[in-house]
Amino acid sequence: MLTAGVDLATQPAKTGLAVLRWRGGRAEVLRLQLGATDADVVDVAQTVDKVGIDCPLGWPDDFVAFLTAHGAGALGPSAPESGDDLRRRLAYRRTDRVLQAAGHRPLSVAADRIGLTAMRAALILDRLAAAGAPVDRSGSGVVAEVYPAASLRQWGLAHRRYEREGHRAARAEPRGPGRGVRPRGQPENSCQASRTTRTVTTARNTTRTKRLPADTAVRAPR
Repeated sequence: MLTAGVDLATQPAKTGLAVLRWRGGRAEVLRLQLGATDADVVDVAQTVDKVGIDCPLGWPDDFVAFLTAHGAGALGPSAPESGDDLRRRLAYRRTDRVLQAAGHRPLSVAADRIGLTAMRAALILDRLAAAGAPVDRSGSGVVAEVYPAASLRQWGLAHRRYEREGHRAARAEPRGPGRGVRPRGQPENSCQASRTTRTVTTARNTTRTKRLPADTAVRAPR
């Protein structure tokens, strides 16, 4: 089984891509790339069983309906009164509210800068669908939205602001399905760098969608 993970950013220069092969209870990192373009993501997604993208893959339904009504001048006097409850409903998807209930703090795709990255994700999904790949934002197709912080928390690792320098030691000693990862031909310090480590974490997260056993070892050839 092949899985891929994408640490999506607004620009290719800061976008990471990882591809893993799972076989015999172990995994091998086949590709680790920084500077992935839209075409890179689309091409890889057509060659793997599942690709996880660390980015919201849509906007809140209520937010989309609100903007549509606003654009048509149809909010009208019967529109609900502005308040915290309305703003939360417009700002956060049901997915986000579930994460909030579990103790996480997902960014609002409707109100935070992550929305700019989501615009790029939407274009990538459109290109992928046009190429004939099964795309379903619920995760039942080839693409799944992933949240590395939740995986790190599940594995008992530092998950708040985990990209920062102070968490390098924790990234270097992963537990759970990420133990022993070192991509082929990459020095150890590059694996501990925030962006590349985050990408590999995302790729591992996609295996959860495929129900891979949590104790599967992840290793790279020496």
